[in-house]
Amino acid sequence: MTLYWIGHYNASRMQGFSADQLAKLPGRDQSFVAVGDGISRFNDEHYSYFTRADLPGYLARCYRTGAKSRPELYCSAGYRLTPEIGLIYDFRADADDFAERSRAADARARKVVERLQAH
Repeated sequence: MTLYWIGHYNASRMQGFSADQLAKLPGRDQSFVAVGDGISRFNDEHYSYFTRADLPGYLARCYRTGAKSRPELYCSAGYRLTPEIGLIYDFRADADDFAERSRAADARARKVVERLQAH
């Protein structure tokens, strides 16, 4: 997990590009597919990108490994916590449980942030 001051947070460098930039690419906005539970997915030739309706600006960039019958996703996800702070973290998920795993990973990362705020 990495916390960034937004002045230093560069989603395009850390994740390929930000969710906002992804949505603005020509023709890409029609390529997103709703996969349920507020999750949308876009696939290019190398990565799968996921956005979440419950977290504005959330973007997970994932690549697949494992067997074709049950591929595993290795993901880096990030978004702004506040106007000044961004959060990026990594997690793994099976292709069929991305929504559950992304929310669990996010909850763990947010708990770390809350503990840091308490000190």
